[in-house]
Amino acid sequence: MKKPSDDLRALPVFANLPKKSLAQADSLMTSVTFGAGDVLCAEGNFGLEVFIIVSGKAKVTQAGEVIAEVGPGHVVGEIALLDNSLRSASVTATEPVNALVMTAREFLSVRELPGVDDAIRQIAENHRANSSQSSS
Repeated sequence: MKKPSDDLRALPVFANLPKKSLAQADSLMTSVTFGAGDVLCAEGNFGLEVFIIVSGKAKVTQAGEVIAEVGPGHVVGEIALLDNSLRSASVTATEPVNALVMTAREFLSVRELPGVDDAIRQIAENHRANSSQSSS
């Protein structure tokens, strides 16, 4: 039988965590489902949570322009929480999406696990670079 932590182990951010840390991360996340067209994050809104896409796809838009497509393994919504700022982009499901969601407090706890903060910060830097390239 598949455990929720099996989904986490498949994600690059958590792939190298020891079992105990993986179980701790798993306990801090809630599984949610979005239908096609549902908005996970809205540009300009306060960021209250972070999403890790487990299955499905979504488009990332900035000022109405598509700047990326995301799918399984992608983390979205992290920049607003890392920077304590408004959402820099919108993320909208283009097909049904299953995701793991963390509140700001849960996200902070997960970032304290070995290696996770560095991985999340690298993801955020990549997102920032993609965002600035698309606006150039």
